[in-house]
Amino acid sequence: AAMAARMNLEDHQEHADPNGGLAAVTVCEDDAIWDKIMASPDVGSIRAIPWKEISDSMANYLSNEAVIIGNLENEVDKLKEEIKRKKAAEVSDILSDQKIQELISESVAAEGSFGSLENAKTSACGKPGKKPRVPFDSQDVAAEKIVALA
Repeated sequence: AAMAARMNLEDHQEHADPNGGLAAVTVCEDDAIWDKIMASPDVGSIRAIPWKEISDSMANYLSNEAVIIGNLENEVDKLKEEIKRKKAAEVSDILSDQKIQELISESVAAEGSFGSLENAKTSACGKPGKKPRVPFDSQDVAAEKIVALA
């Protein structure tokens, strides 16, 4: 009854229950703090409220919340950076015709590949029976080389 009497004095419109009941109030999500503050309305009880303990409890709660917020902000920053990296990786450079020809020429001329662009053409990229004879894995070597060059 004493708690309800004090609660009516502290009831604010934004916290009011739409059904006319008393609003539930918590301090730092700790009902124990509210129970200590609202234990009794007499002067002796109010003076006996352990304010230091309550203050320390609230400071500890806020400190914990600050750590959680900091961790979440760090995670958001990491995710933003990851998004930027992935977006940057998705964007390919537009290659000119000259650059494409250079990549092909260099890859087919690589050691273990066709030896030259002309050899790749005349051997039909290593088709059996076509001359000049090239190593059987020439096309694989050329493909690996073009990836490395690009």
